[in-house]
Amino acid sequence: MDSPVGDTNAALKSGEQTALVTFFPDSTYRYELSRAGQPTLQEEGSYTIRQGLLRVSTLNAQPISALDGQRIVKLTRRELRLEHPIWQPTQQVFRQTYYQRLR
Repeated sequence: MDSPVGDTNAALKSGEQTALVTFFPDSTYRYELSRAGQPTLQEEGSYTIRQGLLRVSTLNAQPISALDGQRIVKLTRRELRLEHPIWQPTQQVFRQTYYQRLR
């Protein structure tokens, strides 16, 4: 229902756009979306994990991080799978995002 989100999702699925998330041991992170090698969104901040929820605070002017409040479904050395409700949590409709380690 939100065309910018739909456009981003389609571009990520086709490989036209990439999302890179780096979590550092000092509880900071960097999130970047890019198209054709050019950044379209950059976000930095700090994170905590409590009871399986990823909570983030941004350092830049982003009002709400795309990562904040997502539930960790799977966390291994090679894969991070996050999930969040699309509508009301009681409707049990969720979106999952997969991140894979580059190295």
